[in-house]
Amino acid sequence: MPSIPFSVYDFFGYIASGLLLCFAADFVLPGDWIIEDTLPPSVIAFWTVAAYIVGQANAQLSGFLLEQQFTWRVLGKTIDNLMGGQQHDWRATLFPTYFRPLPEDVKERIRDRALGVGNLIGDSLFHHVRTIAKRDKETWANLNCFIERYGFCRNMSLALLISAILVSCRGEWLLFIVAMFGAILMFYRFLKFYRQYTFEALTAYPDIPEAKEK
Repeated sequence: MPSIPFSVYDFFGYIASGLLLCFAADFVLPGDWIIEDTLPPSVIAFWTVAAYIVGQANAQLSGFLLEQQFTWRVLGKTIDNLMGGQQHDWRATLFPTYFRPLPEDVKERIRDRALGVGNLIGDSLFHHVRTIAKRDKETWANLNCFIERYGFCRNMSLALLISAILVSCRGEWLLFIVAMFGAILMFYRFLKFYRQYTFEALTAYPDIPEAKEK
């Protein structure tokens, strides 16, 4: 029997956000394509596929807007915040957990081990640490778990933001407030798991043994 070609993340990371956007569009536009009392199985299958495609497009857009443009450019990358010093500006006030650095002794252990490879900082250090993390099954499994969690939260944050804009076109201000609150909440959750992904890789790095020579 062939296995289902979808992972758990396909359903929660793409279909959930895609369905939300489809429902929001159906709520705003005339036609009532989805919001009906009953739908035949063929129509349900169609909208499931449509939601998956919309969710994929939303994930691409959320990765560009929320992760690359806002998080990287405005808040900074997690590797720099974790390995840097304590920040004391408006960003640290609004996002205190995201700007919390690692303890100095932990950073020193990471730097000591990385010295054997070179003077790595920023992205170079992160990619090196991530490569080493692949040697430890438990650490690598944890990293994949955090990727799925932060991806889901990031995708839902943008989907809720777009939904808020759509429902505001109909003057549904209560739904607008609820959707905006959800978008902000999910963005904070995204930052939590996004930071935890790099945190897990960095803190495990000094204790992962060297690869055995064959």
